[in-house]
Amino acid sequence: MSGMMLSFFLSVILLIRLLPLSSLSNIIISVIAGILFILLGLSEASEKGWRAYLISLIGILFIIFSFFPSLRTGTNYITITIILCVVALIISLSSETELFKFKKKQS
Repeated sequence: MSGMMLSFFLSVILLIRLLPLSSLSNIIISVIAGILFILLGLSEASEKGWRAYLISLIGILFIIFSFFPSLRTGTNYITITIILCVVALIISLSSETELFKFKKKQS
């Protein structure tokens, strides 16, 4: 299974898991998810190019945002998680399908 599809499933799992948890468990989950996004993005960088680097950037943002006290719980945490996961979903789907690939006109 490619790293982009694993990123897709990781995003879906993070969206489903949006439960009101403690601040410490949110930090742990965000850091683990961030590390996984970084590793999955870097593993696909030679094949997928800039899309894989965006997945890695999402992982870095997960890790950075997990250490801001105001972004650990509540609606801020849920909003950031939803935005980053939706962006990761779009990037991973666009790299695996023909969604954003432009076809050359054959003459």
